[in-house]
Amino acid sequence: MSKPLSPLRSHLLALLLFALLTGVMTYPLPLQAWDHIENYGDPLLNTWIVAWDVHQLMRDPLHLFQANNFHPYPNTLAYSENLLTTAVLSIPFLLLTGNPVWVHNFFLLLSFLLCGWAAYLLVYDQTRSWVGGLVAGIIYGFAHYRWGHISHLQLLSAQWLPLVLLCLRHFVRWGHRPRDAAMAAGFFVLQALSCIYYAFYTALAVLLYLVTTMKREAWSVRRMSTALHAILAVGAVLSILVPVALPYLEVRAQVGEFGLEAQSGARLVAWISAAEGTLLGGLPPFNAFGRRSEHTFFPGVVALILALWGVLHTSCKFPKLSTFNFQPVTFTEKSFYLALIILAWVLSLGPELRLIGGRGPIFKPLPYAFLYHLPGFSAMRVPARLGLLVMLGIAVLAGWGAAEGSYRLQVTSYKLQVKSRKFLKLSTCNFQLVTLSVIALMVVSYCPAPLHLRPIAVGSEVPLVYRWLAAQTPGSTIVELPSASSLWFLKDGVSPQRLARQQYFSVYHWQPMIMGYSGLYPPLFREHIDHLLHFPSHEGLAYLRGLDVRYIIIHWDELSKEARYELKRKLDHFVEKLSPVGWVGDDQVYALPSTEAKPPELELYCPSTVPSNGPYYAYLLVRTEKDRAIINSTPTRFRFQFEWQGDGGRRERGEGGGNLPLTIGPGTTVIPLALPRPPAPHSQLTIEAQITPYAIRTTQYATRITPCASCTTHHEVPIPGLEGKIWWVEQPYEQGLTLSHVILPRGRDYTAGDTVNVTLAWRNQVEGRGHVPTASVQIFDPAGNRVAQRDMVLANGLYRQKDWHAGEVILDRHLLTLPHWLPPGEYELLVSLYEPREVRALGPQLHVGTIAVQRPPFDPSLIEHQQRARLGERIALLGYSLSEEEVQPGDRVALTLFWEPLGPIHADYTVFTHLLGPQGIIAQADSQPCGGAYPTSRWTEGQIVEDRYEWLIPEDAPPGKYPIEVGMYLLDTGERLPVYDSEGERMEGDRALLGALKIIPR
Repeated sequence: MSKPLSPLRSHLLALLLFALLTGVMTYPLPLQAWDHIENYGDPLLNTWIVAWDVHQLMRDPLHLFQANNFHPYPNTLAYSENLLTTAVLSIPFLLLTGNPVWVHNFFLLLSFLLCGWAAYLLVYDQTRSWVGGLVAGIIYGFAHYRWGHISHLQLLSAQWLPLVLLCLRHFVRWGHRPRDAAMAAGFFVLQALSCIYYAFYTALAVLLYLVTTMKREAWSVRRMSTALHAILAVGAVLSILVPVALPYLEVRAQVGEFGLEAQSGARLVAWISAAEGTLLGGLPPFNAFGRRSEHTFFPGVVALILALWGVLHTSCKFPKLSTFNFQPVTFTEKSFYLALIILAWVLSLGPELRLIGGRGPIFKPLPYAFLYHLPGFSAMRVPARLGLLVMLGIAVLAGWGAAEGSYRLQVTSYKLQVKSRKFLKLSTCNFQLVTLSVIALMVVSYCPAPLHLRPIAVGSEVPLVYRWLAAQTPGSTIVELPSASSLWFLKDGVSPQRLARQQYFSVYHWQPMIMGYSGLYPPLFREHIDHLLHFPSHEGLAYLRGLDVRYIIIHWDELSKEARYELKRKLDHFVEKLSPVGWVGDDQVYALPSTEAKPPELELYCPSTVPSNGPYYAYLLVRTEKDRAIINSTPTRFRFQFEWQGDGGRRERGEGGGNLPLTIGPGTTVIPLALPRPPAPHSQLTIEAQITPYAIRTTQYATRITPCASCTTHHEVPIPGLEGKIWWVEQPYEQGLTLSHVILPRGRDYTAGDTVNVTLAWRNQVEGRGHVPTASVQIFDPAGNRVAQRDMVLANGLYRQKDWHAGEVILDRHLLTLPHWLPPGEYELLVSLYEPREVRALGPQLHVGTIAVQRPPFDPSLIEHQQRARLGERIALLGYSLSEEEVQPGDRVALTLFWEPLGPIHADYTVFTHLLGPQGIIAQADSQPCGGAYPTSRWTEGQIVEDRYEWLIPEDAPPGKYPIEVGMYLLDTGERLPVYDSEGERMEGDRALLGALKIIPR
């Protein structure tokens, strides 16, 4: 038999093998690491984190957590992992290359190599078996679990955990050696600063190890010195980790934490799920979680067989042969790894047992529901990631099984040696063949290559606007458009990637930005999105000024044609409130002129009458600048005291309070204060309010209140000096909510394309509300077509459970943008409240009133395709526009026609629009103009009518160019209006043939 390798050569050979496996199994990432990334989400977040850490450690380490995203909130680095271990190690690499993408990919690849090697070292130390260590390293470093987390550098960086257990093993065995305690503590810190999740998981494993080995003989040797070394090691760990933990505690107090119901445990089916791209990843039941799931915990058939063999056949004392010297694995150590697997598996299931996602729990609560209440665990939302400990335990047991099998094969070869050299050679070949077969089978079953990568700009390829921003004054807050595509930004499939890319590109300028991408989001984040979705608007520009935004960058190439069309029209309307900087590369930059931030003026108004039902409402008026909002990053409480005094001397005192909205203004914000009804007719009211953050801390108001017999529900409250409108409605709904007021801060008059601010005031009667329903605000045209709608949980989800107090009124602002093509007229405003989980209305749909919409001055440049035609004697077709010139089957496309009445029209005509295919009409939309909201009989001479129609392209439409025809007819008779071209010639079929729409393959 051949002479075994020395330990050093064995370790180096194993390291080389793991490096080769990393290169093969992550192909083509090693070749494209410079400018490719696995996806545009979490990998870019981690790239930004590492780059920020290096930037700040070199510049201002004491303010490490004051990152440049989510301005103006502090400690925003603590919204996710800090990756400090990776960042410190990457400093020379990032300074040398200047490429954070390559640095991210390098350490991602390195994690596979080091995880495999660390597990190898742990099992080799336990068994002195190179094969056993190799098997353990392959499982721990390359199993399906890791490919499910290929986007998460922090979760892949688990290489320090096996080394913690290795040093801890030595410390327990030889407790008098301080170096083992120091090394265990050092590796613990490296693991904790690589991944916050793993800080808790490693602590759990260490605690379990100490508990299971408490009675071992080694602990009795020099017990005092052993305890002292352990205490010093723990103290050193805490002295490093506690300062890092403080920003996370501050963020938790500000942003909140994940509730128990939000904890994502591993479904049972996850334990038979394999990673996408592997041999099993596409086969049922191993693909039960579908595409790109991180819950891929199947260890593999070979790993399970070897682990079972390791449990059943590993001896407590291995025979010591001169050529194959095992270190003893004790029964206690075996018990630890079995306990680790069982405990981690149970906890990984989360607070309730589920078979598969989307179905109700089989059983609850599980033990994790109790662990959740321990300090720190509530900050983590995916207990399924405890599967790491399960994989480590299986890897170690499988390594033992491989070592035991290898030992038995070697023993057999020794027995055959005495019979014949031929048998010795044959047995040696069989041993090597079996070993290679096991390793190859594991590698093939785990390998997902080739990985699907995406290109990302680096260095000089980064868009020019980001390098331009780097040259501007530091601290120039920016916002980029388009931003998030919806308020449900985490689920719309577009927003996370866009936000992550924008945040990544900030490494090239480090200017503060109000948006960002992370694991947590600040309270105002949905407010940011809401205003940017309606940009530009009067409220939105004031809001951005309140955030001290300096530059607005518009990436026009990221907008659809229709979105570009609408944004251009809005920008033209607000040209006086923005300062164009110009084009920088392919992007346009606007500067937002700043205004002086002034404290609000506070005033109380008490109506002199009280309605016939409901409480009495006083009104706190908060007046701000018309062009600048006041933004509070955290809730601001106010208190008020009141006293009623009746004619008979009867007095009634009380107090109340509430929260100021996080966004105040611009203009006047009206906050209703609910008071008990007067104790008697003609009572005198004295009220005093305090709002401590502002210069005006106390304001008083006293008046005599009389009953109002004529005041019924839904009447306007006449507040002196208020530019907008406020209606008292007092409509009760379920779940202890009453819609007390509807407020239009800008009144009833609007222009098509404007943003309407509808503010609802809800009186809450439930203390500490656990669940918040959703309000819906809708606008309908005269024909009954819904033209705008906004559904959102009350107060945009800004109120946490502890912020809901009985008797208080909260403001719930809804922004709705009117389509630019709306015809003039009166539009109906309706409000409702519903429970989205049950799809159940919580009360009536309330008719609030109407708003008046006018048309803006017409801009002829809006007609993209001018095509003159005349219909009858009094209608002219000026041209048309298409939302997209090229579409795919299944897409929707909008056709806008531009009409001009040439005189009075005494009939109501129906417009037909047809998309013509080879066999006839493939899409059409017929209606009276503007969806029936603007009949031709209401048209007036000289105006331009924008008339919009929408088609759905059939899924089976073949590629090609499809002509468009339009015209008008009387619905009663079907008779078409005659159509004449620009030369006065009547067109065949009384139809105007427009251009063609191009359909391309999907």
